[in-house]
Amino acid sequence: MIASISLLRSIVFGPPGNTKAALIFFLVTVVLWGYPMYLIKCLPVTWNELQIYHVLFLCTNVIMWICLYHSNSIDPGFLPRNIPEYDLAIKQVAHFDEWKQGQNPLTRLCHTCRTVKPLRAKHCRVCNRCVKEFDHHCPYIHNCVGYYNRVYFLAFLCTLVVLIAISNYFMYYIVYYVQSDWLTVIGTCQLAFFSVMIAVVFFMSVRFCTGKSFRVSAAIFNLMIVVINVITYVFDYHILEMEGWVLRKDYIPALAIQTGWGLLAIHVNSRVVSVALSAGRCLGGDQSLAEIGVG
Repeated sequence: MIASISLLRSIVFGPPGNTKAALIFFLVTVVLWGYPMYLIKCLPVTWNELQIYHVLFLCTNVIMWICLYHSNSIDPGFLPRNIPEYDLAIKQVAHFDEWKQGQNPLTRLCHTCRTVKPLRAKHCRVCNRCVKEFDHHCPYIHNCVGYYNRVYFLAFLCTLVVLIAISNYFMYYIVYYVQSDWLTVIGTCQLAFFSVMIAVVFFMSVRFCTGKSFRVSAAIFNLMIVVINVITYVFDYHILEMEGWVLRKDYIPALAIQTGWGLLAIHVNSRVVSVALSAGRCLGGDQSLAEIGVG
């Protein structure tokens, strides 16, 4: 009985360590709760007044599903395994002259996939594959975000931001213009409950840089790393490093402004944004992103 339950769970939610729970939660929430609420509570009472918003909402939904499908189904850039170059690189390690300069040729090799990793490639511990220009593994698309699907992933996030904004406006319009009885004493309890729900949705939709699981935060974060031309893995683990109050200069100089009072370090990652003014000096040399952008 226990074995049957485990097998059924594996089929529905995926194998351990690579669960589909987040994707299934998103699909169930949107299809079984979001769309019925829209068709029953929103569309009939607001169509005449907000036709443009409804058309935009429906078109954006179509684009969202297309982007989600491609983000989930497209090969993100899995590198081939067991390639001859790996064996050749292993044989040449002993003759690698740059050992004396502190360079390690083994950092470019993945011993699990038995492949040579190019710049910005990384082994995903969830998919157990090396991915070209690996960004991160997203449970909401049940796939890695890499070289071939990152555009669809970014478009998916942006469409979600638009849908959240339109949904918030629909809720506001219904409460204050359609269901005006909610503003009376009789509907105080209903209004209080609905206001809490609006506050929760609004908070989740505008929460900024406090966790990539929220749609707006994810969209802003990914747009930011596109602008500075890095990937999430590089950004999180190589680009920004606070040493006390000092931000190393050899990471992203654009995020550190040398002022007359010291170094204005803007420390940004996927969970927190903080600004610190350091009286210390910049550390490091002139190492380029290409040199530090591989793991």
